Amino acid sequence: MPALGQGFQIPRARRTLGATTYNVFAGVHPLPRAAETQIAPETAGVSRLRDPIRRVSVLLVPACCRRATLGPGWGTLGACFRRLADELRGIDAAFGRYFLSETPVSMMQTPSIAGHGVPGRPSLAGGRQVRRAIQDARAGLPVIIRGAASLVVLPAETANEAGLAAFAGAATGPGMILLSPLRAASVLQQPVAVSQQPGAVAALRLPAQGLTPACLLGLADPTAPQDGAALAETTPPPLAAAAILLAKMAKLLPAMLVAAASGDAPASLLAVAGDDVLAYPAIADASLVRVAEAVVPVAEAADARLVAFRPADGGLEHYALLIGRPEEAAAPLVRIHSECFTGDVLGSLRCDCGPQLHQAMRRMTAEGAGVLLYMAQEGRGIGLVNKLRAYALQDRGLDTLDANRALGWAADERSFAPAATMLSALGVTRIRLLTNNPDKMAQLAAHGIEVTARVSHAIAANGVNDAYLETKARRFGHMLE
Repeated sequence: MPALGQGFQIPRARRTLGATTYNVFAGVHPLPRAAETQIAPETAGVSRLRDPIRRVSVLLVPACCRRATLGPGWGTLGACFRRLADELRGIDAAFGRYFLSETPVSMMQTPSIAGHGVPGRPSLAGGRQVRRAIQDARAGLPVIIRGAASLVVLPAETANEAGLAAFAGAATGPGMILLSPLRAASVLQQPVAVSQQPGAVAALRLPAQGLTPACLLGLADPTAPQDGAALAETTPPPLAAAAILLAKMAKLLPAMLVAAASGDAPASLLAVAGDDVLAYPAIADASLVRVAEAVVPVAEAADARLVAFRPADGGLEHYALLIGRPEEAAAPLVRIHSECFTGDVLGSLRCDCGPQLHQAMRRMTAEGAGVLLYMAQEGRGIGLVNKLRAYALQDRGLDTLDANRALGWAADERSFAPAATMLSALGVTRIRLLTNNPDKMAQLAAHGIEVTARVSHAIAANGVNDAYLETKARRFGHMLE
């Protein structure tokens, strides 16, 4: 087994905890099943982020150890990690973004961080640039994505005449539009060559003349008028995944007008590193901190507190409603509830969200304690505007899964990593989960939360949402017994 200096490269920082000074290393799971034991789990900590395939690790090693290897006990989270959780969360937020990849990476293949700030140290400006790029994308402004083959990108949904002019001024060579493979096949009215696997991106060559905002919107949005422009499939550029992710993070349709960026692109256009874009979701997931809390009695629970969490980038807040004293319970009831304006506020009959929300609070009150996490993940992560588009497609005959995919989204875009971060911050790491969704259980377990039991949370159909509930059971695998 190679030394940490080879597997994790150089220490990223130092932390003094108690009487011991630790070197901080960062790397990527999977960890080995067995190795020579020189550092025991009791003297360091591992923080797991993201998912079972790509997990950022932060490793604290006593500074007195010049060379060390990982022992077989690293497969579990021990008491030491729970003791160091607060410190590790801060380290994760600072260092995690350099150690993510779109493909599984072994701990011996740390991605290069050349060109991003001081070598071996995080560039705090990277996250801020991504947040600004998201805002520019929503405003219809082109953005430069830097990489080996830099791109100028413009969201098809928000493109306007001024944005197209700015895009043309920063581009060199022909433009293309990036779409999901399913949306591209629909536009072409024939199968596309790229994989239909999650995360795949298709590229279509655009005509040299006559490109208008209405034409781009029609290519992106199946609910908008279609103009039947003549297009042909082409090879996606290396930064295609970063471009589509930027659109998704802006809660825009995942359709991007892109072209090779000119070397003398206007300085007025914001530039962001492609690696920073790809790493951004994990940073936001791991960097949630408590920013406010207050006693908020609600109709279903008089003894309730509301805690607000905000990511370090200043993005969307998530909330935790604590009923009773769940932090003192052995395994309190926990519900992860994605916000639903139509169901929670308007009482929409198209879904079961509103009844699930209120029933969860009643059950926690009956038990005397519980945590309801209210996540800013409207429409399974696609946002309210796109959910309305999906409803329009459902009215044309698609089910909830196919409607999302027809718009270019995955069936479920949510990550439950922020929920795990919130539970850890609340001191609630051993729970009973109120859910019908097996993916929630799997993701929480992958992020260090012990789920001791699943508690069913079925709501009866109301005559309007019958097909919706049937789709959740048949195609999403929800357990609606």
